[in-house]
Amino acid sequence: MRTLVIGDLHLDDKVEGYLDSQLDTIASILYLNEPEEVIFLGDVFMHRSPSPRVLSRFKSYLNLWKDQCTIHILRGNHDSANKSDDGLTALDVYAENRIKIWRHSENYEGKHFIPHYENENTIRAYLSRCPKDAKAFGHFGYLGSLNSVGDADSTLSISDFKCKTYLGHIHNFKQNGLVTILGTPYSTNYGEAGTQGYYLVLHEQAVGPVREEFKEIRFGPRHAVTSLEEANDSAK
Repeated sequence: MRTLVIGDLHLDDKVEGYLDSQLDTIASILYLNEPEEVIFLGDVFMHRSPSPRVLSRFKSYLNLWKDQCTIHILRGNHDSANKSDDGLTALDVYAENRIKIWRHSENYEGKHFIPHYENENTIRAYLSRCPKDAKAFGHFGYLGSLNSVGDADSTLSISDFKCKTYLGHIHNFKQNGLVTILGTPYSTNYGEAGTQGYYLVLHEQAVGPVREEFKEIRFGPRHAVTSLEEANDSAK
């Protein structure tokens, strides 16, 4: 079975054409890989209260994809209606038979889904129960994942991870021991200008280990930083 894993989408319609470019990028990735299962690692939306246009446009794509594959969507911090860890999310409008919304941590057919929690002890407790041969998919960081020195990143340590884990939430691709931070498939702000986006395809066989295939994304929206002089030359 081919499982496609994609990082934070941060769908937004505040800039003309940006939302269409985001969704077309994801559609192209699905078309190229024909997965039987798709996992979105959270932060589908840029804002906690997504606009009706963002909600409806993503639903139109999900309606097409669900006929081809099972879709799993983790609740990210941007998808949460509040910070109470109650799981309330606008993603619930998409829930149906072949679209699974993971509002709280749960094991489903051997895959462990861990959405975002403000209280990291909730995450730590669930990680401790994951079998060593399992695979976990989450939306959170760990100490050292957000900056070079690791100051106040998180109370979670890399030693808290007991099994192979794939994370959203952090926007730059990074691998550390059992943990892979997948990053965003495209840039979501000017601070990410020039970064390379990736997605993951897991090839699961009836017998033998799961094969990982990380693929670069060479298309989709990109933020660009330029000098005022270059901008003026371009305008001319």
